[in-house]
Amino acid sequence: MPRPGLSPTRQVGREASSSSPRSLAPDNTDPNRQAPGDDTYEMLPLVENDAYENSLPPPSPPVIENGSETAHDVERGSRNSLEKTDDATAAFRTREHFAIATVLTDFIAFLVPLALLVFVVVVGTLDGKEVEKTSLESWQNAIAVLSTLFPISFALVVGRFVAELARWKLESGTSIGLLEQLMGSRTVGSTVQTIWQLRAVNVMGAGLLIIWTFSPLGAQAILRMLRPDLTVQSEAAVVTHFDIEGPSQFAELDITSPSGLATAGEFIGYLSTLYTTLVSTPGSFKSDTMDLWGNVKIPFLEDENNKDWVNVSSETEHRQWSSLAGIPLRHDLIGNKTFSIESGYIRLRCSEFASCHGTSCMTNMTSDYLSTTTSSRNNLLEHPNGTWHGYDNKDSRSNATSDGSAAWGFALNRFVDPLWFNASVTELRSQFDIGAEDDVQRYLNSPIVFKNEQGVEAGPTNLLLKMSFSSNRIILPDFLQTVCNVTQEYVESRISCLRPVTQSSQHSCRVAAQRPSRERHAPEQISHLSFPGTFNYLSQEMPLATMREKNGRADLSMQYLVDPTFKQMSEGGSVLFIPPVSLGDIDQSQLGLRFSQLLNTYLLLSQVGRQISGSSAGREADREAAFERNVTVAANATALVEVYRVPKVWTALGILSCVVMLVAGALGVVLVHVTQSPEILGYVSTIVRNSKLVEVPPNTGWLDGPELTRMIKDKRVRYGVTSQIANGEGLGVSEEECAVASREEGPVVGIGYEEKTERVKSVMARTRA
Repeated sequence: MPRPGLSPTRQVGREASSSSPRSLAPDNTDPNRQAPGDDTYEMLPLVENDAYENSLPPPSPPVIENGSETAHDVERGSRNSLEKTDDATAAFRTREHFAIATVLTDFIAFLVPLALLVFVVVVGTLDGKEVEKTSLESWQNAIAVLSTLFPISFALVVGRFVAELARWKLESGTSIGLLEQLMGSRTVGSTVQTIWQLRAVNVMGAGLLIIWTFSPLGAQAILRMLRPDLTVQSEAAVVTHFDIEGPSQFAELDITSPSGLATAGEFIGYLSTLYTTLVSTPGSFKSDTMDLWGNVKIPFLEDENNKDWVNVSSETEHRQWSSLAGIPLRHDLIGNKTFSIESGYIRLRCSEFASCHGTSCMTNMTSDYLSTTTSSRNNLLEHPNGTWHGYDNKDSRSNATSDGSAAWGFALNRFVDPLWFNASVTELRSQFDIGAEDDVQRYLNSPIVFKNEQGVEAGPTNLLLKMSFSSNRIILPDFLQTVCNVTQEYVESRISCLRPVTQSSQHSCRVAAQRPSRERHAPEQISHLSFPGTFNYLSQEMPLATMREKNGRADLSMQYLVDPTFKQMSEGGSVLFIPPVSLGDIDQSQLGLRFSQLLNTYLLLSQVGRQISGSSAGREADREAAFERNVTVAANATALVEVYRVPKVWTALGILSCVVMLVAGALGVVLVHVTQSPEILGYVSTIVRNSKLVEVPPNTGWLDGPELTRMIKDKRVRYGVTSQIANGEGLGVSEEECAVASREEGPVVGIGYEEKTERVKSVMARTRA
């Protein structure tokens, strides 16, 4: 048989035979032998397996020719062959599977996929949790880094597994095609390329391709599996609002003592300031859903016949508010809240007004029996319903003026019987089942006292409004009067408060929907005006609240009746000039609505008092405060919260990719420790490991590829045409035999020493020439 490393057509010597002497002469009897021509170069097998060499039978004793071969030489060759076999066995026995580098690589191959898997699972648990600014940034940074490192880690772990699988298959025995396919499938692109080049459309190729597709898919899954999103979270809450069904503080004023008189004067002055502030605010504030202090304003119910909820438009330009003052609210949670409150307002529906020059057409009104602070309150019975009780304006003559005069006034023709506002505490507790700790004052001088009454006869209540118009103090003024029907309407309003940025910031509330109240109330003919103690101050002080009449000029209330935006005043040209109001400036269709707004504003201010400006719902300082008379209602608190969103598809794909990498890492660790052969696949040193053209150090057959490379890394080689064959010592071939074979057999194509190997291009160029 031919020697390893030489082709059948280029043998060095002849086949070893026990019956024929060795000779370097060419064997011309070989029928398959071809004479080398000028253009013929045959590749020599360059790799020789040490195990294969050692498995050959010992050579026959050579024929001694010309004294060149001695018995000592034969003995030396046999001894070298045995030493080589023993060295290989020793190298096999001392191979270390638990070297520090190997163990460290095993840990990395297993722990990196495991850490990525844990990270993906932890990120998956964040779904729906509220985002914290610092944590979101940290998660996003981690995802950005790991999505970049994932394909790199995947390539290292899976690439190692594929290489170890090829080494194990080589040791077990397999086809060259399978080994080439495994070693060529260590990245995504190389897997596709290898399948195409080897035409390896098989189960192995499909499996490798599927495994490698998890590299880009896993990176994209990690990159896309977490994102912030806005969602609405709801929880139960409570809202406290001022109880406007309670009585006005006018009914509680005591002017029978100097201290009480001073307190009443202080309260009325403060009330006048608040009223003037609200009436004189710009139109943008008047049309807002809240007043100057953040209290929600209640609009008039547009469709009184509809018993269901009616949505209230968010457009406020043409909204008709029942009052310029709002209802104070308090709540202690940040977030959007939706709740319903019960409230009421006075509504005036006025008839056509009568006008005249002078007082000839004016209806008389009296204020003699309005006060409830003296015994004269019982004299109301002497003036039956139908008599106008109120404070007339005093500008009925052209030469009459005083600091207490006003250009307008109003009166009422029906009040509740003194029996109701003189009820004792004992009677009230018995009637309404009031406990000792409850606020009895809530049921005094207020329509709520009639809440549970049945069969109460309440005739229509009317209000008389009188106004005078004069441009100077000499000419008699023009007078206008109108009669308005008074009703107390109760509505249920659904309030929506938008979330403030912080606890200390102002909220934004508005009425989102309304419907008529479904609770029991007093008859609509009975209002807060029906109680003399309240109407006494209301009729006397409200016309004087904005200014004392001078020179016939209209006050701010009358200016509001003409134009709530005060556009005419702003165009007057002087801050000290208040334009006069003439009879023709009054719009009869809007008179009842606008005077209702003014009346409800002053009445609500008299109920709330100083609490209207001292509280602002949603402010940190007022969360623990409580109104003197309040109602607590349940609310649905919602907040637009930023939460984590983790798509299930990307999460599942990320987990699957990490599991694939983890399994590949674990199998790679197992294969490393069950395979005994050295790592030779995929290393350049493999091509010269057993070559006859390049010498390698002895006893290196069991070295791994990197180890052998480190030993011969300085040798310079070239692929080309060479006539030089390495020394055949230890192979049973002498250096002289190699030289003779090189001369007789011609050049060899392979990898040899750089200085002894001719470039392929040079040989091909010479051949073509």
